[in-house]
Amino acid sequence: GFDDGRFETAGNCKRIAQAGSSSVTKSAEDEEYLESFWNTTFRAANEYDYRLYQMANEKLTKTIHALGHKRVQEVVKKVKELEALSKEECASSAIFPCSSNGMWQYAESMKNCYWLDSGCGYPCIDRLVDSMKPVKDSND
Repeated sequence: GFDDGRFETAGNCKRIAQAGSSSVTKSAEDEEYLESFWNTTFRAANEYDYRLYQMANEKLTKTIHALGHKRVQEVVKKVKELEALSKEECASSAIFPCSSNGMWQYAESMKNCYWLDSGCGYPCIDRLVDSMKPVKDSND
């Protein structure tokens, strides 16, 4: 696939290296630098995000306990089924800023993504969800 580099190079789609690709090799020095970066600079810059995550996780654990693990697992199963259905139905129609062949298509993607390249494909998912809603009787 292709990516526009978070709009730092707008209009310039770059090929994304595949995981395990031999074209990307890291030295031990690179690995050491990355580990240091993630554990210091990145962590410090995102301190409040980590705190928020921790608080949300604690709240979620308490909520699961209050609702009951079995009940939550049933809902999780349903969500996963809906996620799989939405991927099956909508993945091929999502429009990203960079096309599958590396062409910039920003204008088209802005009608299909919530923000930049996040939430692309939402119009299809919205239609799918709407199609699953029960039809209201006109006498109601």
